Amino acid sequence: MRKLELILAGLVLFLVAGCAASQVVEWEVDGIQREGIVYAPKAATEQPTPLVLAFHGFGDMALNFQRTDIHEAWPEAIVVYFQGLTTRRGMPGWQSSASAENRDLRMVDIAVAALRETYQIDDARIYATGFSNGGMFTYLLWAE
Repeated sequence: MRKLELILAGLVLFLVAGCAASQVVEWEVDGIQREGIVYAPKAATEQPTPLVLAFHGFGDMALNFQRTDIHEAWPEAIVVYFQGLTTRRGMPGWQSSASAENRDLRMVDIAVAALRETYQIDDARIYATGFSNGGMFTYLLWAE
């Protein structure tokens, strides 16, 4: 029995050793603190690594959206679950047009620049995904 316990413990340690740990990172954008939950593999500091930008839906939160488990589906990628700001309707969300002060577009630019200071990001593999309002924001990222 003891041998089985040791084998299982070793297997768990082996699996956990390669997993990305999450951290909440903050960026200042026009005097406003913005944040995201960042998952990065250990190798991201040493080799070009894909980057996935993930945006929750209107009224949701990054903390909930990370349950989509993109970071588990693609553990070799850096995954950032961004938190939207409270909108005029009183719930967190994303700008839906470029004329909406560009607050979220600037946040993405600043966040990616800051991530580049820590990680080696593969410019050919930067992706954005989102749900509902977050999905519409990814279109705005592409269009701008």
